[in-house]
Amino acid sequence: MPTSSRLLQAAYPAASESVAKGQLSRTEALALSRQFIQHHHPDAIAAYGFGSAFSDNFRPHSDLDLVIVLPESTALRSRCLIFDGVPIEAHIFGADGIDPIIHFSRRHGNATVLLPIAHGEVLVDSHGQAETIKHRFTAAFAAGPRAADPRLIDTLRHFVTTQLLDISGGLVPEEALMVATGVYPSLLQLLFLSSRTWRHRGKWAVRYGEAIVQDMSAKVAQAYAKAAVGDFEEFLALAVGILDRAGGPLWAGHEEELVLQKGR
Repeated sequence: MPTSSRLLQAAYPAASESVAKGQLSRTEALALSRQFIQHHHPDAIAAYGFGSAFSDNFRPHSDLDLVIVLPESTALRSRCLIFDGVPIEAHIFGADGIDPIIHFSRRHGNATVLLPIAHGEVLVDSHGQAETIKHRFTAAFAAGPRAADPRLIDTLRHFVTTQLLDISGGLVPEEALMVATGVYPSLLQLLFLSSRTWRHRGKWAVRYGEAIVQDMSAKVAQAYAKAAVGDFEEFLALAVGILDRAGGPLWAGHEEELVLQKGR
């Protein structure tokens, strides 16, 4: 059995053939999402769908991304489960959590909940509030994250600098490649924080990174392709370019402090 098939079976047990082949239509996605909400969260006052399935671009191994707003809830929860053969990832919170979520999202630069509501499609509107909620999240998303703590920026600059010094300092190619791979998430975080744009992960990181660094995906791919055969010059140039956007490499003079508390 191909590894990708084993992965699909392990991650998505009982997934339908349409998931494996990427053959779920928008109409099917809308109907299935509403059935899921009615079955698991019949008290929802609003719900939104986001992603490829709702634009007739469902790909193999994709899931349905939903945000569900309840009348009230003490927490923001995420659930990943299989419903009628289709994987669904749902973020659930109460209407009383709208202000805290917007505040948290803008403070930490995390648009995980903002983006699906701002750019998503209304699935449920049982109390006539779905468009009002969408408007609030759209405005918050458009406003962008608040400026990052300079101490966090400096901590990232220092970490990335130390890793790049290791790479350029004569590590054997295999070790250098592992270091280059490990530093990538920190480089992305530094890029988004220093540019005061929303932080993204995975495929979204490169897609949204294109708005900051032209042809970023091609540059990243080429840099890592060369690094894989022992040539790290393009990777170092790309990484230092991101550092320069955040204030440049940082090592000399950097300080960090951890307050130690007895018994903790």
